[in-house]
Amino acid sequence: SSITCITHGNGVTLAADEAGGILRSTDGLTWSPVSPSPIPAGKRVADIAFGGGTFVLVAHNYVTGAYNGGALILTSAGGLNWTDRSSGTPLESWRDLRTVAWWNGRFFASGWYSGLMSSRDGGATFSPLSQNSLEFDAIA
Repeated sequence: SSITCITHGNGVTLAADEAGGILRSTDGLTWSPVSPSPIPAGKRVADIAFGGGTFVLVAHNYVTGAYNGGALILTSAGGLNWTDRSSGTPLESWRDLRTVAWWNGRFFASGWYSGLMSSRDGGATFSPLSQNSLEFDAIA
């Protein structure tokens, strides 16, 4: 599987692949899989960001040839233990999140017809900042 995203924070680097695997390193040379993977079968990791002492990972449904909906949001302090925060985001089941970034004290996320959303509580909840028909492919 291909690596889809990588981020670093608090002395930890995380890389995720599209099949749901997460690799963790504290030196950039030695990598270990996070086991068990917190990503359920049928989900595709889209992005990971670090900020405010927290990693936030976003993923979505994936079926060969088609992928959308089923937003998954996970948070972790050190990349080993993850908490599912999906219920804290007001998205219909067919919408998803595909990008996440930290800027100016909060996380921003967007995806398939999800508009731009932000979180001021470390990724526990996301609130819309724009109309849902907007889609941002990347946030930097």
